[in-house]
Amino acid sequence: MIHLTNISSGSNKTICYFNLPAWGHIYPTLDLVKKLTKRNTVFYFSTPSYRKCLEDVGANFVDLYSYWHESLNKEYLEPQAILFKASYYIMETMGYSLEISYYLVSRLAQLQNQWSPDYILHDNCCLWGKLIAKQWQVPAICTFSTFVMQSGYLRYIPFHWYLDEWKGYRGAFRFLKYYNRFSFHYPTLSISIQDMVINKEKENLVFLPKELQIHPTKLDKSFYFFPRSFQSRESTNAFDDYPSSSFLYVSVGTIHTHHLDVLQSIVAILSSLHIPCIVSAGKKYQSIFHSKNRMIQVYSSVPQIEVLQHFHCKGFITHGGMNSIVEALTYHVPLLIIPQTIEQLITGIQVQKLKKGVVLQKKYPSYQDLRHFIQEFNPLSQKVPGSHRNK
Repeated sequence: MIHLTNISSGSNKTICYFNLPAWGHIYPTLDLVKKLTKRNTVFYFSTPSYRKCLEDVGANFVDLYSYWHESLNKEYLEPQAILFKASYYIMETMGYSLEISYYLVSRLAQLQNQWSPDYILHDNCCLWGKLIAKQWQVPAICTFSTFVMQSGYLRYIPFHWYLDEWKGYRGAFRFLKYYNRFSFHYPTLSISIQDMVINKEKENLVFLPKELQIHPTKLDKSFYFFPRSFQSRESTNAFDDYPSSSFLYVSVGTIHTHHLDVLQSIVAILSSLHIPCIVSAGKKYQSIFHSKNRMIQVYSSVPQIEVLQHFHCKGFITHGGMNSIVEALTYHVPLLIIPQTIEQLITGIQVQKLKKGVVLQKKYPSYQDLRHFIQEFNPLSQKVPGSHRNK
């Protein structure tokens, strides 16, 4: 059995870290990697978008994209677009995960000596990390950037979300295709359905605090909790264009920015209700309608932690990404969560149970749904749980 203390306090070890190329999975690991690289060599496999932040904490960046782009079709030329498709439906998640894993395992099978790792770390959603560890016969630790999903968690999900999942049926065909390829070419790498999202090992490292877990008392001694800071999330960009009174912060994350209609509706509602807000809208921020209401400030991006720490920030309207949730809870900012995936819905339900915010449990909310939700739980009106901040 691996001892985590041997990795964190030991030295002269070589570690390969496999993770999903998404901010919600990368950011929580940076504090750990920074600690590991003081005495060890860490090869972090990711895509070029994350190269700088990984090298800033001392890791040796390995371009994961270079190992899959030659084998896969053209849709994989844009990793962010694939993440969007893969995360929206569970069956799509399973299909894409197995397809990418097949090509990465095939490409990396004979390259173990290029890194010769003593340990492998992999994200719980990173199937290829677990399979490569098995193939190379290297001890592995699984890391969790979000909740540790356990038996019974599915009962929290409304039935209409399950019905909607059938729209991702193509993922089932993709899954079967590559499951059969694995069975034929790599019969020793057994794969189960739960490996698509829950790849726990004999030892597991969790970046989300234990008190935020769905059933914390059910987590056994194989789960360790690593404290995270936000140093790697701090921005060097100056931002001082804050409203002079209480405001809401609005952001829908970095992957699902395709849903401009939802963001546009939220901004239009806030404008009509004359609620001051700062909106982080991504690259398409110029497409966001906000009339000529000076209380609505729309930007491509803002330093999120700095905004959440601001005295006048009284609430956060978000899709429910884990970085955003943890940061808002840390700075006691009440949350209005409008989820776009099942994982985000579960996150929202847990936040609501903790009385730190509320969640809209419709996957495709209408304009009226959004308006009612914002009117009913507007933190500036003190109706949302946790809205006592900075009274």
